[in-house]
Amino acid sequence: NISNPSSPVFAGFLNLATNTDALTVSISGTNLFLGQGNSFYSINISNPASPAISGVYNAGGTINDISNIFSVNNCRCFCAN
Repeated sequence: NISNPSSPVFAGFLNLATNTDALTVSISGTNLFLGQGNSFYSINISNPASPAISGVYNAGGTINDISNIFSVNNCRCFCAN
């Protein structure tokens, strides 16, 4: 929680079952997109105290960057590996 930027407070966490560091992260509304190894995670963060995995995609190679493109009706993510 960064409602008071001079005194941030830990809000919650999500334990991903891997030893690989996340290389990239992006956010759109209440969705957080995370690139970790060859996995692309979509994570619902509407409740910051209890984030939940919405979906996982195996990209077949290390995800080094995520870019979001927004339109009126949807969000598309592009991953670079």
